[in-house]
Amino acid sequence: MGCATIEETGTTARTSPGFQPSFPLAEARFHLPAPHASTVSRQRLIGRLLSEPRSPAIAVIAPPGYGKTLLLADWATRETRDVAWLTIGEYDNDPSVFLTYLAAALDRIGPIDPAIGRALAARGSRLLATAVPALASELHRRR
Repeated sequence: MGCATIEETGTTARTSPGFQPSFPLAEARFHLPAPHASTVSRQRLIGRLLSEPRSPAIAVIAPPGYGKTLLLADWATRETRDVAWLTIGEYDNDPSVFLTYLAAALDRIGPIDPAIGRALAARGSRLLATAVPALASELHRRR
């Protein structure tokens, strides 16, 4: 897939010419965290994540501090498929914020359906009724 063009402005980024979020996005949330010198590589787990058949979605569940983020960042650097990275923030409890960031992360690895932007403009329960199915369809399309 082609990558969207990214225009950087300070600490925010905007994808163009496709997805146009309704608010400025924090650029750092789309970047893999840098490994620390003391980071332990989890070769066995990386091997499992890279083994066939590969799942279109990955979930790693463990208590805080067990290295989930660094494991997935290490995996993402080795993965041959496109990976959309999004660091979750404190305002992601707001569905509009979370879904907008998710759409922008997907748009970075390939243009998303313009209908998603229109769905994200909906308010209240209409947002969930329109944007979530549109994003699910987009993920299914990319399988």
